Amino acid sequence: TILATASSDGTTRLWDVATHQQIGAAMTADTQSMNAVTFSPDGTILATASSDGTTRLWDVASHRQIGPAMAVHEDQVYSVAFSPDGKVLATANIDQTARLWDVATGQQIGAPLSGDTFLLTAAAFSPDGKMLATASFGGTARLWDLAVGRQIGASMTSDASILSAVAFNRHGTLLATASWDGTARLWDVATHRQIGAP
Repeated sequence: TILATASSDGTTRLWDVATHQQIGAAMTADTQSMNAVTFSPDGTILATASSDGTTRLWDVASHRQIGPAMAVHEDQVYSVAFSPDGKVLATANIDQTARLWDVATGQQIGAPLSGDTFLLTAAAFSPDGKMLATASFGGTARLWDLAVGRQIGASMTSDASILSAVAFNRHGTLLATASWDGTARLWDVATHRQIGAP
């Protein structure tokens, strides 16, 4: 019933899907650009990723920021994703790492997930919350075991130069990747092999 948008003018806005009208005032942060926005699973919190290297949490009802910004990096944060239980936030960052954050405290959880040589453009939790998928500017997707903070198996590499999004199916058995060359690919999560043609 509500759509959230992130804008290059540094604002996040909520929209009524039925009427197409903006809901309340824009949520504005002291940043050049909002790169991404996502709702928590229960729809009460928004997380935003911004060009100043921070992630912010917002109360959907009041449009007010919750606590201080989480300083992720000195430069761009490209993607944010909530875990299925809403307790953990993942960020995909320009420093080639994904990081996990405790939503309640705003503190980083464990060490960064690193291994890519290109900036990360997207992150997504598996439906059971045990894995994180990341996509990179170099055209690779990786799966991470969150219990141990390590990559699972080989990277999933395509001939697409830049991946822009990743998503699990509801069973957690397939991963979809989208790329800047206008293609989407499906991958078998168990084998890390591409399924069919792009």
